[in-house]
Amino acid sequence: MANYILGDVMKAEAFVRGKNGKLQHYFSANTMTDSTLNISVTAEEVRGGWGNQLLGKIFHDTNFGVNLTEAMWSLDYLAAQIGEEVKKGAGKDLKSVAGTVASEGALTVTIPTGDTIAPMFDKAAGFCAAADNTLIVWVKDCNDEMFTYTATKGDGDAYTFQLVGEAKPAVGAVCVTYPTEVTDCEQLIVTAAYAPKEFSLFLYGKLFAGNGCQKSKGKYAGKITIEIPRFQLDGTVDLTMNPSSAASVSLNGQALASGCSCDGEPQYATITTIINK
Repeated sequence: MANYILGDVMKAEAFVRGKNGKLQHYFSANTMTDSTLNISVTAEEVRGGWGNQLLGKIFHDTNFGVNLTEAMWSLDYLAAQIGEEVKKGAGKDLKSVAGTVASEGALTVTIPTGDTIAPMFDKAAGFCAAADNTLIVWVKDCNDEMFTYTATKGDGDAYTFQLVGEAKPAVGAVCVTYPTEVTDCEQLIVTAAYAPKEFSLFLYGKLFAGNGCQKSKGKYAGKITIEIPRFQLDGTVDLTMNPSSAASVSLNGQALASGCSCDGEPQYATITTIINK
């Protein structure tokens, strides 16, 4: 039996079945930092007789787990975890402009032409926190203190502003931040109750020559491929962002039993080695 070295990370192609039952490509994961397979089974010991000797084992609860860590970010990965689709939609952005505050707290600021102040957590989105669709802006003065103003739209692009609360910002130049609506964005709605998508997953990785008797022809000796007809993610997303590293995405899940054979033995996956000739 020839020996080979299984090295480097794998690549993945994920497919979903459309309403017509046909496969559709969903995402590729080609820049992984980690790819792990875990095949396990639970064993129960059968004992009896003098000394309660071990007579055998009963095996049950089989598992075929796949843990993938992708170095690059894609909204499609998150959509897969929550079982939703990425759609075009309108979202919120934040912009900042310079303004001035008078002695009585009156705010003067010019919103750039074409921009509008949008309600935060507006009623249309189903959030009750600001169901009245109140427009607000927030101001940072020269003392680095923050203050909130309500905004009322007048004629054209003009707005009037009313200070919320009794405390007033320092007189002079201030930085004004306001929410604005952006359109034609990629958007994903995370519902309160969701189930991860089920995929057909194809994994492939490299094989290297494992001993001196094998001739190396090319960069590597061959390839290993893993076909998983039914694969479901675990629905867990942890995005850790810090100044010194990029956020990675975990695509972890388990194979589901697939196949309706006469012998009643469904399968999890097919593992194939392809050796270069």
